[in-house]
Amino acid sequence: MNNQNLKILVIALLILAFSAYSQDSLAVKTKCDSLKAIFEEKMKEWKKVEISMKSNDLTKTRYDELLPVYDGLWKESCELQKKWLICKADNSKTISFEPPPPPPPPQIIEEEIFDINGPSTKPELSEEYRTQLKNYIKNNYPAQALKDSISGAVIIKFICTKEGVAEKISVTLEKPPNLGFGEVAVEAIKKVKFTPSLNSRGKAVITRMSQKLIFEPPKKQK
Repeated sequence: MNNQNLKILVIALLILAFSAYSQDSLAVKTKCDSLKAIFEEKMKEWKKVEISMKSNDLTKTRYDELLPVYDGLWKESCELQKKWLICKADNSKTISFEPPPPPPPPQIIEEEIFDINGPSTKPELSEEYRTQLKNYIKNNYPAQALKDSISGAVIIKFICTKEGVAEKISVTLEKPPNLGFGEVAVEAIKKVKFTPSLNSRGKAVITRMSQKLIFEPPKKQK
């Protein structure tokens, strides 16, 4: 092989090596950019939770729900940041997996609970939730009562929250008793959501109320 051919071969090998290096570098850069984007998106999620925890309207229950999310998102962000820094071979930063102290919990103010006749509007069920309530009762009809075609009635009392959710549910009347109508009624009311009561200023308030549920067994086909 003469010198000219040798030079051509060396140049070709250098071009191939550079091309392979460029492709590898591009792949690494793409991977690093992807990790960075995911890390930044996760940090945005964490920041949103932090802002939510500072809200003046935040309840203690909601704060307690957000607290593990706050910690979890921070740790996920740190894991992603670690992978990103390893990818770009940056050892200059120290990553703390311990999240910053969360915002202080909201001040707990004992809210007034209104009787059903107190607020300007009363809790209501939408047509969709009425149908959902009926379907739940139909699909979970007490077995013995269904077998013997027994009708029933239950009155339950509960607190309707500002979000329209039934809490502190109890049975005040179950007729006939001991057939499971009360248990089904309690579970059924948990599945639906009311339009909450509004006071004279149009603000949602907590309401003490009761609800009567009628149980009718499906008619047997002749």
